[in-house]
Amino acid sequence: MSMTEIFLLGGTLALAGVSILFARSLGPPSRAAFAFGVLVLMNGIYVGFAIADFEAKDFIARGDIAVLVVECLIAQGFLLAGLAVLNSPKPSRLGWLILGHGLIDVGHLLTAGPVAPDWYALLCVVYDAIVGAALVWLLAPADRSEPSQSPAAVQRS
Repeated sequence: MSMTEIFLLGGTLALAGVSILFARSLGPPSRAAFAFGVLVLMNGIYVGFAIADFEAKDFIARGDIAVLVVECLIAQGFLLAGLAVLNSPKPSRLGWLILGHGLIDVGHLLTAGPVAPDWYALLCVVYDAIVGAALVWLLAPADRSEPSQSPAAVQRS
């Protein structure tokens, strides 16, 4: 592993840690909005890579347009799913969507897709896994984390 890769991995881990600490400092409604913002940003980056690929070429091939369309459709799917659960009783699904986006990143790694550099997809997998799992936990209903509110504790009182 090169020094650049170590530096990028360290930066990714630091960004994930800061993201989790920031999300933890927010109240539940703001935490869900933050998770949705992360989802929007991570999908927008791949669309941006596809657009930037156009700028690097003198000729735009049909395949380039297809890549942009696919990236836009994937992003649209994640954003619509995120909107559907943003104010739902189960906002932890936003964390699951971020974890699901990590699977898209794995797909980019395995196919060596033309959109994003391999190093970016790998770092995105790491970020999505850490932050997605943390947000699943942080966005879970409060009654799960408070043992005094469990059904057994309520029946005893």
